[in-house]
Amino acid sequence: MIKFYFQLLIPAAMMFCRFPKRKYFWVRLAVYLVLTLAISSFYKTPELMSFMSPFFQNLVFYSIAYLFTIAGCYICFDLPAPSTLFFIVEALIVQNFSHHLFIFIMRCLGVAVGDEYSKLKYLIFLGAVYTVVYLVFFYLMDKLKLKQVTKVPNTSIIVEVAFFLIMIVLGVYIRHGRDEIFNTITVALGYELYSTCLALLMLSMLLGIFNIGKLQESNEQLEERVILEGKYYHTAKKSADEIGAICHNLKHQIAALRKMDNVEEKEEIINELEKSVLFYGSIGKTGNPALDCVLTEAGMSCTKHDITLSVIADGSLIERIKFNDVYTIFGNIIENAIESNLNCKEKSKRYIELKIFERGGMCYVHVENWCKPSLSINGEIPKTSKTDKGHGYGVKSIIYLVEKYGGTTHIEASNSIFSLDILLPKDEVVQN
Repeated sequence: MIKFYFQLLIPAAMMFCRFPKRKYFWVRLAVYLVLTLAISSFYKTPELMSFMSPFFQNLVFYSIAYLFTIAGCYICFDLPAPSTLFFIVEALIVQNFSHHLFIFIMRCLGVAVGDEYSKLKYLIFLGAVYTVVYLVFFYLMDKLKLKQVTKVPNTSIIVEVAFFLIMIVLGVYIRHGRDEIFNTITVALGYELYSTCLALLMLSMLLGIFNIGKLQESNEQLEERVILEGKYYHTAKKSADEIGAICHNLKHQIAALRKMDNVEEKEEIINELEKSVLFYGSIGKTGNPALDCVLTEAGMSCTKHDITLSVIADGSLIERIKFNDVYTIFGNIIENAIESNLNCKEKSKRYIELKIFERGGMCYVHVENWCKPSLSINGEIPKTSKTDKGHGYGVKSIIYLVEKYGGTTHIEASNSIFSLDILLPKDEVVQN
């Protein structure tokens, strides 16, 4: 029994090793392995299942083994239940394919039913067959970029599970309910060939499902980009309209300035002109559309509230992050920074500084702005109250999304300076 669980756990481990692990993963895994050893040691005994026919005994055996494997993967890995079910069933089909391929080869070699596990040379050959199949499977999963498939259509999951259940029940019935048919070598060969081809057909079908999943996710990202670009267009149009109005006013202000003798009035108009010119720098151009959209809106808001916005950002470093996630992360960061600056009565001290650059092969994000001297940091989340607006709102979503892409967040506040640092890997590391 332990051997069978071992056959299931290897493809499951190969399938799930790329996915994010749950908290206390090694503790969970250790407990699961101990329970696996315990269950495999006692649950299929003559005393417990003597009242059942061989067919139902084996059906219960396989059902418990498969369900326990599915539960173990869900407990140890941080994936939604439907996705966990889809990927583990695929791993179970790989095991089923390996088993029937091995038995088929044994029948071709003339090895009698039951004798395939009786000699060391057969067991070595079994290990060789399983190893080759599992390595090919692992190679294909790597080529398919399995980790990029985060959403599997529900219809695909239902079809996969239904076919798998039919395959298992039918296989158990033929092998353990009608075992007399295996007295004929031709029938035995035909059954194993049929089972091998059926498992291979299901694996081929799953490759198509992977493509559907990737296409669906790609379409969703495209829709997000269309929505975001539409938002960017309206923001840019609003900016263009405001710039047109500013240019119109500039023309009249310059004309009035030429005729003016009063120094104080001249200085006031010059300050207005300077503020208007600063508006032209409000249009973000970082190379990332989502970030540009955030910075464009931020630039207009900062100009309106006398906040100095300084940006040195290479948008290409965050191009792998989804458009809506970029908008959420940096939108929350800038919004919090603006709200914090509005608490500063001395307008000359209001500022926001954003830097995105490469450091040590990683994407490094640094944000700094004025904050209240009384602002306190509770771990990673700043404490806030209804009367103390600015930082804290949306910080949880920032941390969540940064961790989703394998990054870390560090927050500090001292001497009226709030700083937020984000470190992101440049490679594709996405958790779901």
